[in-house]
Amino acid sequence: MVRALTRLYYAGVLLSASATAPRSTPDTGLAGPTLAELAEAVSAGRLRVGTPAAKHVLGKMFLASFMIDVATPGFDLSV
Repeated sequence: MVRALTRLYYAGVLLSASATAPRSTPDTGLAGPTLAELAEAVSAGRLRVGTPAAKHVLGKMFLASFMIDVATPGFDLSV
């Protein structure tokens, strides 16, 4: 349970840090890339570490991970 809540915390921190960055369109999806997709985007130069866009993507990754942990059987029994 602590691991899931930690992921939710980091998602909030990272998404808050990227909230004021300008975007061409609103991002309303909850899906985030996998770790391999993130690494490929960084190595290809489509995403630069430390930028608001990277913080946004990392926040979405943490949020997606939290949502998966919450959906596991037994999580609701631990709260």
